[in-house]
Amino acid sequence: MMAGLGQIHIDAHVRVFTLPTREKYAEFDIDKTFAWGGILGASTKIEDVEPAFAEGIANAVVESQQ
Repeated sequence: MMAGLGQIHIDAHVRVFTLPTREKYAEFDIDKTFAWGGILGASTKIEDVEPAFAEGIANAVVESQQ
């Protein structure tokens, strides 16, 4: 297998708004690289890594409140 085969990288620009006024509460960029290689990386789909990425966004929102 070639190096980097199956690597997935996700970037997001996140904006958090309060409701019902829709005032911007926070804004940040987040990125995550899933550097699995070989057979595991080649067989991994984006849907497989989305939960971990969503958790990273949730953690960033919680940390911004502290």
